[in-house]
Amino acid sequence: MAKKSPETKNILSHEDNFLKIMEGGDDFSSFFDGSLERESVTDTREPVLSPIGTDGPVTQTAQEKKHVDLDALKECGLELIVSKDGMIAHLIGKESHSFTPESIVKALEDEGIIQGIIFDSIIQITAILEQEGSWTGKIVVARGASPTKQEKISFPFISRGERDDPEEGWIVDGSKLSFAALTELFHRDDLPGEEEVSQVVVRPIKPGETLAVVEARQDQAPGFDLYGHTIPIAKPVLVPGEKVIRKNKNGNYEATTFGYLCIKENVISVISPVLISQDNMAAYFVNCPHRGAIKEPSPSSIKYQLIMKGVAERRIPQGLLETLCTGLKQNKISKTLVKIASGVQPVHGQDAKLIFNIDLGKKAGTILEDNSIDLKERNTIHSVSEGDILASKYLATTGTPGITLFNKKLKQKRGADLNLTIQGPVISKKYTDRVEYYAQVPGIISFANNTLTLTDVYRVDGNVDYATGNINVTTGLIVTESIKPGFKVSTAGDTVIGGTVENGAHILVRGNLNVGKGIIGKDTKVIVMGSLQAEFVQDAEIMVKGDVEIGSYSFNGTIQSGGKIVVKTSATQKGGKVVGGVICASKGITMSTFGGPANKNTLAAIQRDVESLSLLKKIQMEIQNCTGTIMKIIKSLQLEAVDMDLIRNLIKKTPAEKRENLIKIVDNLSKLIKVRTELLDKEKSAEKKIELALKKAKIRIESDAFLGNKVRFDDRQITLDRDLGPAVFELQDDKIIF
Repeated sequence: MAKKSPETKNILSHEDNFLKIMEGGDDFSSFFDGSLERESVTDTREPVLSPIGTDGPVTQTAQEKKHVDLDALKECGLELIVSKDGMIAHLIGKESHSFTPESIVKALEDEGIIQGIIFDSIIQITAILEQEGSWTGKIVVARGASPTKQEKISFPFISRGERDDPEEGWIVDGSKLSFAALTELFHRDDLPGEEEVSQVVVRPIKPGETLAVVEARQDQAPGFDLYGHTIPIAKPVLVPGEKVIRKNKNGNYEATTFGYLCIKENVISVISPVLISQDNMAAYFVNCPHRGAIKEPSPSSIKYQLIMKGVAERRIPQGLLETLCTGLKQNKISKTLVKIASGVQPVHGQDAKLIFNIDLGKKAGTILEDNSIDLKERNTIHSVSEGDILASKYLATTGTPGITLFNKKLKQKRGADLNLTIQGPVISKKYTDRVEYYAQVPGIISFANNTLTLTDVYRVDGNVDYATGNINVTTGLIVTESIKPGFKVSTAGDTVIGGTVENGAHILVRGNLNVGKGIIGKDTKVIVMGSLQAEFVQDAEIMVKGDVEIGSYSFNGTIQSGGKIVVKTSATQKGGKVVGGVICASKGITMSTFGGPANKNTLAAIQRDVESLSLLKKIQMEIQNCTGTIMKIIKSLQLEAVDMDLIRNLIKKTPAEKRENLIKIVDNLSKLIKVRTELLDKEKSAEKKIELALKKAKIRIESDAFLGNKVRFDDRQITLDRDLGPAVFELQDDKIIF
């Protein structure tokens, strides 16, 4: 770029002043004092004369003249661009031509630019125009001057990297600090996550540490923009923020407490590392990755910060603060959030609840050991015995209140009660925390609509089938229809079955059983601990402790009774008949017809009384045990039999120190012998009772007894050698007579 000669500068300056004087009208003071001031381009000026043209003089305003000058630049291919802050003006050319330094200066002045015009740039592009005939490019033709800063600030332990963003690019020990991320971390509603904390690098600050040093400047001067407006000297560029003070003595910035350094929007502050949870129930020390020498807080400084945030002193455990500070000093804390204080959560009361001692849930079936499913076991009935505990109602609790870090009381939720209704013979026992419910009688328990019900009879309206599953109750039972094949029924009370007990059903009744129709099927088994009434029996096996009454007939059935069996005569052709199978009782049998012309496989028997026989067997077992004990004692005394003379001599020969023990053994032997004698007497009595019952029992045939069928009394048996009419069979002199 060619330099302007002094002569050229003088010429341009003279022409410039001349033009300004011409535009100023009659005011020549600016020429004499050398301080020309350009009025704002938006002011209205007096009309001035334009150059004389072919049409004669034309009057124009200054605004119109400005447009003409700018338009003239455009016609030359030049464009003037001024920055928004009025501090810099660019001239852009695109093969521009026919412009002079004077025309460019005139255009700048018409734009209002009176300060900072760079004449060297204007001369430079006009020189290029003279040499090449045109100019293309972009060049600064005017620039304002910024004011000098009032003070210079330096930082003792951090430095600036990239300066494009005033809040970023700070470096400490080679690591970049992100003050924006730090601010966001401590101004969120919820607690940050571990990963979020671990990504924010911080510089810990101790109380009293100098953060920034201020150096005053001597060459202070204001600035100006292109339009001549004064820009005052800048105020301090750093403002002390939270936990930072500026010392009056030297102007330096100093921390007042422990925390993390932050510079944001020309504010330098120290951010407290303490966060309070959103529910005010916990306080945490935020342990960000730090750079610089280890600067651990003191317990008192953290406690102070907690108190300043409103945390009640009684909620701050000194031990946790000491552990925290020691761990930070030794660099042993890896957690990003360390709890240092906590409130007390309220303990809400528990609602009252009812816990059953039996499973009341229905099932689709029960899984067996081979992993198959028994669809008959559905758990639809829930039986209990007298005295069983049915359920326990645990009472609602009130809970305990909580308290926040700020000593604000938190109400607890009280538990809700359960309004339970009891129906049936149920008693309750109250305890401190619960009420227990017991069954007064055996029954069926059910629970619906908060009502606990105990009934002494269970009712099935319909069949016992897959809908009900097997029945097992501790009460009586009413079944309006039948027991379907393969299903099981077990009851503890009287039972009524309106229909039929079908093939393969198993029935156990601990009371009396009444079957409206019949009991059929070779795989059917019925046990009744009371008495039995049924219309008929066919192929089934039946055992009854009490009496049996068959309303019509028994075909190929096996019936055993501890009482009497009566097969009643009815109007039907089969009425009163027992054909095939076994019919056996302890106290007598009555029937109309015994066997049939073509059936010789019927047995009618009188068996020993079941209760007496059971008692006899029990006595005989006791005799056996007693005899065994006696034999052991005799053997220990080295005797072959119980001989009292030998025993007396043995006692006399025994030394005095052993005699007492021997006397006890002999005394025990004597008692056992006495007990055995009493048992033998009971055995004889039981046997006589059994024999007497056998003699009393009779088998009555009211119509016909056919050839080939058998009659038995205990172990005595006869086979009918001819057809008989009405007959009564009994046992006399150990023989069966009729």
